Amino acid sequence: MKRIPFFLLFPLLLCLSLPAPVLADLKLGVFPRRSAQKTKKAFTPLTSKLSEATGQNVQLIISKDFKTFWQKVQKKEFDLIHCSQYHYMEAHNKLGYEVFVTNIEFGADTMAGAIFVRQDSGINSVADLKGKTIMFGGGKKAMGAYIGPQYILKSNGIMPGAYTEKIAKSGPSAIMGMFYKQADAACAGDIVTQLDAATKKINISEIKLLAKTEPFTHLP
Repeated sequence: MKRIPFFLLFPLLLCLSLPAPVLADLKLGVFPRRSAQKTKKAFTPLTSKLSEATGQNVQLIISKDFKTFWQKVQKKEFDLIHCSQYHYMEAHNKLGYEVFVTNIEFGADTMAGAIFVRQDSGINSVADLKGKTIMFGGGKKAMGAYIGPQYILKSNGIMPGAYTEKIAKSGPSAIMGMFYKQADAACAGDIVTQLDAATKKINISEIKLLAKTEPFTHLP
């Protein structure tokens, strides 16, 4: 058998003797659509699967509110983000993020922006919202809870200033505020009436869907 000169073998021995590089954690930032406890429960299986697939530990980062989440995105503190559709467009255009998967919830890979009212409100059309108090969920960058419902209102001639605007922490919070008559209407993603955050706290049968947008891609 032909012998390998030692000087050729030495680099291989040196390479094998070096410790494997330690990879930094990948940070997954999730926008606060749910409570911190529910977000952790929902996303822990995903972080485990991603850790297994990538060979790197994936760390789940939960922000206390939408403002904090977006500040961290802008500072590039996250390797991966789960966010609203509008957040994604900004993250893509300004920071280079790319979609690689989107949600499927309740069997659907799309959702819509929606406006809800109480069954006993006497409100039967979008036009009836003129002069009323409308509660939007999740802030002005929420596609389903703010941008979509704003489009519905403007398309029906209801412009900002023609109603009183309130902002709730989330879609379910807006629905509950409207249910307890803190507002005449609530805006959220159309799937909000299927979420435990709403269904376990109020009687959904006392709420009706007033209007909704065309469907769009679910959360990326």
